[in-house]
Amino acid sequence: MEQKDIQEAIKLVRKGSKERKFKQTLDIVVNFKDLDLKNPAHKFKAEVVLPHGRGKPIKIAAFADGATAENAKKAGIEKILDKTELSKLATNKKETRTIANGYDFFVAQTDFMVDIGKILGAVLGPRNKMPQPVPPNVPLDAIVKRLEKLVRIRIVNQPLIHCRVGTEEMSDEQLVANIDAILSMIYSKTPKHEENIRSVCVKTTMGKSIKIGAPVKADDGGEEQ
Repeated sequence: MEQKDIQEAIKLVRKGSKERKFKQTLDIVVNFKDLDLKNPAHKFKAEVVLPHGRGKPIKIAAFADGATAENAKKAGIEKILDKTELSKLATNKKETRTIANGYDFFVAQTDFMVDIGKILGAVLGPRNKMPQPVPPNVPLDAIVKRLEKLVRIRIVNQPLIHCRVGTEEMSDEQLVANIDAILSMIYSKTPKHEENIRSVCVKTTMGKSIKIGAPVKADDGGEEQ
């Protein structure tokens, strides 16, 4: 996919986007073809570090105690749950959903992971938010900095990926580079690489989508995603 086509689609998205009272994200929607989702080899999960970041601050929660909890605080992680607080979530489905929806990423002390799987797996798993395990006494600063630029993508049950690539305040060049990084990862994971891509659309949070490579007028175009 040519970078000039990606940039043209971004320009059309900007042109057709109404001014909002909040900073809109820019997303891509990738539709696939010729994937047999009954075949495990055609499914994948991946993490992409965006060259220019996500464009918005992220919220991280940690499951930890002792030294790991202290390291989490030093790294700027505000929400920290120890084993007692984790256990309480087993009987509070409303709070588990609130936590799952309220944070972008989770990290966890390694010896918490079994309990997290039992208590929160059914909530965090479908949201692609299972925690990153953190060994004891490992400084979390580098992990936090990586998560600030990270997006997770996956194909599981539907031949489609909907993924954040930045915000409307970022430059066209930054957004193009971020989109290119995501597409490169997708090409590396699909069996026929770029041939498995049916279409890629770009859209703002509240806007219509524009198909990359087939520009349309922003006030007409694109399917809503």
